Amino acid sequence: MMQTREIKEYKKFVIEADPQRVEKKKWKTYIVISRERAGGPRIRPFEDDVTFEKRLDAIRHCFDFGKRIIDGEIDGMTVEDL
Repeated sequence: MMQTREIKEYKKFVIEADPQRVEKKKWKTYIVISRERAGGPRIRPFEDDVTFEKRLDAIRHCFDFGKRIIDGEIDGMTVEDL
């Protein structure tokens, strides 16, 4: 069964949640944050080592994680140059 990506807009950025299965019942946070610019969109992937048993819980965490990156709340992860 093919999983679809979930997308939300936040502060002129697009957060694309694409949790990855790492074990039979474990999902890891993986997101792509993009922003439209002259010349086309700029994108950057991010991942977090937190795992979840349910894909839906991982998706929720993806969006929270992406918002925290955009808000500058996570050291070493930035979208300032996108």
